[in-house]
Amino acid sequence: MPEKVSSPPSVRTARELIHFLKLSEHPEGGHFREIYRSAPDMHHPQLGLRPGVTIIHYLLQKGERSLFHRIRSEEVWQFVTGAPLELLTLAPDCSTIRTQSLSLEAPGHPFFSVPPGAWQAARTTGEYSLVLCTVSPGFFFSDLEFLESSHPHVESLGEEQRIRIEPYLRKHRLF
Repeated sequence: MPEKVSSPPSVRTARELIHFLKLSEHPEGGHFREIYRSAPDMHHPQLGLRPGVTIIHYLLQKGERSLFHRIRSEEVWQFVTGAPLELLTLAPDCSTIRTQSLSLEAPGHPFFSVPPGAWQAARTTGEYSLVLCTVSPGFFFSDLEFLESSHPHVESLGEEQRIRIEPYLRKHRLF
């Protein structure tokens, strides 16, 4: 059963939302909290026994970025509140870059699905963006892989593409 959340404070700054939603720092950047994990009752041929779905609150403040990363499951980003979120996706071989605006106002869309294995990164276009990230089959941190500046696909990109994705690349291994 999803966790019930009381009404948010009437004045919502990023700091207030981080406190109210009990968010912690995320290794990819920003702040998060898992709010739902279904029972591990799904057997995936490549991933093994998994929860059918996991859901997190995820918040990016002005100046924060979600570094390029990929996971082994589909991830759906759903806009909740704040400024539009800019979501960047790269094909697994880094050949194609796509930018999607998540918001409730045109020309944005309220959600976007990132296929398994695609690289993804994000930033807020304002003071903050709050989204839900739904992963199916469910997420485990062992599935998380960061795109580093030394990755062979990054090194083979043209200068313009490298400049565009550079702010979202991890410079060195964190763990």
